[in-house]
Amino acid sequence: MPNKNPGGRKFRRSKKFGGFREKDLKEKEHGQKYGLLTNALGNMRFECLCDDGVVRLAHVPGSFRGRYYFRKEDHVLVSIRSFEQSKCDLLHRYQEEHVRLLTSKGALDAIYAKEQPNDEDMIELEPEHVMDTEIDTPMNLLLQEEDSDNSDEDSDNSDEDASNKPEIHGKREENFYESEEFLKL
Repeated sequence: MPNKNPGGRKFRRSKKFGGFREKDLKEKEHGQKYGLLTNALGNMRFECLCDDGVVRLAHVPGSFRGRYYFRKEDHVLVSIRSFEQSKCDLLHRYQEEHVRLLTSKGALDAIYAKEQPNDEDMIELEPEHVMDTEIDTPMNLLLQEEDSDNSDEDSDNSDEDASNKPEIHGKREENFYESEEFLKL
Protein backbone atom coordinates (compact mmCIF):
# COMPACT_ATOMS: atom_id res chain seq x y z
CA MET A 1 0.00 0.00 0.00
CA PRO A 2 1.39 3.44 -0.86
CA ASN A 3 2.34 5.98 1.77
CA LYS A 4 -0.35 8.62 2.34
CA ASN A 5 1.99 11.47 3.22
CA PRO A 6 4.13 13.25 0.67
CA GLY A 7 7.86 13.38 1.20
CA GLY A 8 8.75 9.78 1.87
CA ARG A 9 9.10 7.49 4.82
CA LYS A 10 10.81 9.91 7.25
CA PHE A 11 8.41 12.79 6.65
CA ARG A 12 6.68 12.59 10.03
CA ARG A 13 9.95 12.52 11.97
CA SER A 14 11.19 15.77 10.51
CA LYS A 15 7.92 17.45 11.42
CA LYS A 16 8.65 17.09 15.14
CA PHE A 17 12.01 18.82 14.87
CA GLY A 18 12.39 21.85 17.17
CA GLY A 19 13.07 25.07 15.30
CA PHE A 20 15.48 27.94 15.86
CA ARG A 21 16.49 28.58 19.45
CA GLU A 22 17.94 31.96 20.34
CA LYS A 23 21.30 31.89 22.10
CA ASP A 24 22.05 33.78 25.27
CA LEU A 25 24.22 36.89 25.15
CA LYS A 26 27.70 36.21 26.51
CA GLU A 27 29.19 39.16 28.35
CA LYS A 28 32.84 39.59 29.21
CA GLU A 29 34.27 38.42 32.51
CA HIS A 30 37.60 38.96 34.23
CA GLY A 31 40.48 38.52 31.77
CA GLN A 32 38.27 38.82 28.71
CA LYS A 33 37.84 41.68 26.23
CA TYR A 34 35.49 42.60 23.43
CA GLY A 35 37.21 42.78 20.07
CA LEU A 36 36.80 43.57 16.40
CA LEU A 37 38.60 41.45 13.80
CA THR A 38 40.39 43.94 11.56
CA ASN A 39 42.46 41.73 9.29
CA ALA A 40 42.64 38.03 8.33
CA LEU A 41 46.24 36.82 8.42
CA GLY A 42 45.73 33.19 7.43
CA ASN A 43 46.44 29.96 9.35
CA MET A 44 43.38 30.70 11.53
CA ARG A 45 44.89 33.92 12.86
CA PHE A 46 43.45 37.44 12.83
CA GLU A 47 44.39 40.93 13.90
CA CYS A 48 41.98 41.94 16.64
CA LEU A 49 41.35 45.47 17.92
CA CYS A 50 40.45 45.02 21.59
CA ASP A 51 38.35 47.42 23.65
CA ASP A 52 41.44 48.62 25.52
CA GLY A 53 42.83 50.02 22.23
CA VAL A 54 45.56 47.40 21.69
CA VAL A 55 45.80 45.43 18.44
CA ARG A 56 46.51 41.79 19.27
CA LEU A 57 47.08 38.60 17.31
CA ALA A 58 43.93 36.49 17.74
CA HIS A 59 44.05 32.72 17.37
CA VAL A 60 41.09 30.45 16.58
CA PRO A 61 41.21 27.38 18.85
CA GLY A 62 40.99 23.90 17.38
CA SER A 63 37.52 23.27 18.80
CA PHE A 64 36.12 26.12 16.63
CA ARG A 65 37.66 24.93 13.36
CA GLY A 66 34.98 23.79 10.94
CA ARG A 67 32.24 24.72 13.39
CA TYR A 68 32.42 28.52 13.36
CA TYR A 69 33.55 30.77 10.53
CA PHE A 70 35.18 34.07 11.35
CA ARG A 71 35.45 36.97 8.93
CA LYS A 72 36.98 40.40 8.86
CA GLU A 73 34.95 42.95 10.88
CA ASP A 74 33.28 40.33 13.09
CA HIS A 75 32.73 41.24 16.74
CA VAL A 76 34.23 38.69 19.09
CA LEU A 77 34.92 37.93 22.72
CA VAL A 78 38.61 37.18 23.35
CA SER A 79 40.67 35.90 26.24
CA ILE A 80 44.07 37.53 26.64
CA ARG A 81 46.92 35.14 27.34
CA SER A 82 48.54 35.73 30.71
CA PHE A 83 52.03 34.81 29.45
CA GLU A 84 51.78 36.68 26.11
CA GLN A 85 49.96 40.01 26.31
CA SER A 86 50.24 40.55 22.54
CA LYS A 87 48.21 37.41 21.74
CA CYS A 88 44.65 36.35 22.52
CA ASP A 89 42.32 33.42 21.89
CA LEU A 90 38.84 33.73 20.38
CA LEU A 91 36.06 32.58 22.69
CA HIS A 92 32.85 33.65 20.95
CA ARG A 93 31.62 35.33 17.76
CA TYR A 94 28.67 37.67 18.21
CA GLN A 95 25.72 37.67 15.83
CA GLU A 96 24.26 40.92 14.51
CA GLU A 97 21.44 41.15 17.03
CA HIS A 98 23.89 40.60 19.89
CA VAL A 99 26.14 43.34 18.50
CA ARG A 100 23.15 45.70 18.50
CA LEU A 101 22.43 44.84 22.14
CA LEU A 102 26.06 45.41 23.15
CA THR A 103 26.21 48.77 21.36
CA SER A 104 22.99 49.88 23.02
CA LYS A 105 24.53 49.00 26.39
CA GLY A 106 27.67 50.95 25.46
CA ALA A 107 30.03 47.98 25.74
CA LEU A 108 31.49 48.41 22.23
CA ASP A 109 31.93 52.20 22.37
CA ALA A 110 35.63 51.88 23.22
CA ILE A 111 36.28 49.85 20.06
CA TYR A 112 34.53 52.35 17.81
CA ALA A 113 36.36 55.25 19.46
CA LYS A 114 39.74 53.65 18.66
CA GLU A 115 38.68 52.75 15.13
CA GLN A 116 37.70 56.27 14.00
CA PRO A 117 40.45 58.71 12.95
CA ASN A 118 41.30 61.66 15.15
CA ASP A 119 39.97 65.06 14.14
CA GLU A 120 43.31 66.62 15.11
CA ASP A 121 45.06 64.75 12.30
CA MET A 122 42.66 66.04 9.67
CA ILE A 123 43.70 69.12 7.68
CA GLU A 124 40.92 71.28 6.36
CA LEU A 125 41.59 73.62 3.47
CA GLU A 126 39.69 76.84 3.21
CA PRO A 127 38.30 77.76 -0.20
CA GLU A 128 40.84 80.60 -0.49
CA HIS A 129 43.75 78.16 -0.39
CA VAL A 130 42.35 75.62 -2.83
CA MET A 131 43.74 76.19 -6.30
CA ASP A 132 41.69 75.68 -9.41
CA THR A 133 43.80 73.51 -11.67
CA GLU A 134 42.88 72.74 -15.23
CA ILE A 135 44.53 70.10 -17.31
CA ASP A 136 45.47 71.07 -20.84
CA THR A 137 43.43 68.65 -22.89
CA PRO A 138 42.38 69.32 -26.47
CA MET A 139 38.80 69.94 -25.34
CA ASN A 140 39.87 72.46 -22.67
CA LEU A 141 42.07 74.21 -25.22
CA LEU A 142 39.13 74.38 -27.61
CA LEU A 143 36.97 75.97 -24.91
CA GLN A 144 39.74 78.45 -24.13
CA GLU A 145 39.95 79.25 -27.85
CA GLU A 146 36.22 79.97 -28.03
CA ASP A 147 36.40 82.16 -24.93
CA SER A 148 39.34 84.10 -26.33
CA ASP A 149 37.55 84.48 -29.70
CA ASN A 150 34.46 85.87 -28.00
CA SER A 151 36.50 88.34 -25.98
CA ASP A 152 38.47 89.41 -29.08
CA GLU A 153 35.26 90.02 -31.06
CA ASP A 154 33.84 92.17 -28.30
CA SER A 155 36.97 94.29 -27.94
CA ASP A 156 38.04 94.63 -31.57
CA ASN A 157 36.04 93.31 -34.54
CA SER A 158 38.45 94.65 -37.15
CA ASP A 159 41.40 92.52 -36.08
CA GLU A 160 40.67 89.08 -37.52
CA ASP A 161 44.08 87.90 -38.51
CA ALA A 162 45.48 84.39 -38.81
CA SER A 163 47.96 85.26 -36.08
CA ASN A 164 45.15 85.20 -33.46
CA LYS A 165 44.63 81.46 -33.78
CA PRO A 166 45.61 79.54 -30.64
CA GLU A 167 48.71 77.43 -30.36
CA ILE A 168 48.30 73.82 -29.37
CA HIS A 169 51.50 72.15 -28.18
CA GLY A 170 53.63 74.70 -30.05
CA LYS A 171 51.83 74.32 -33.42
CA ARG A 172 49.34 76.58 -35.08
CA GLU A 173 46.22 74.71 -36.11
CA GLU A 174 44.02 75.94 -38.94
CA ASN A 175 41.03 73.76 -38.10
CA PHE A 176 40.99 71.93 -34.79
CA TYR A 177 38.37 69.37 -35.83
CA GLU A 178 40.56 68.13 -38.69
CA SER A 179 43.70 67.87 -36.55
CA GLU A 180 45.31 64.60 -35.48
CA GLU A 181 44.78 65.39 -31.79
CA PHE A 182 41.01 65.62 -32.21
CA LEU A 183 40.91 62.41 -34.25
CA LYS A 184 42.72 60.54 -31.43
CA LEU A 185 39.87 61.34 -29.07
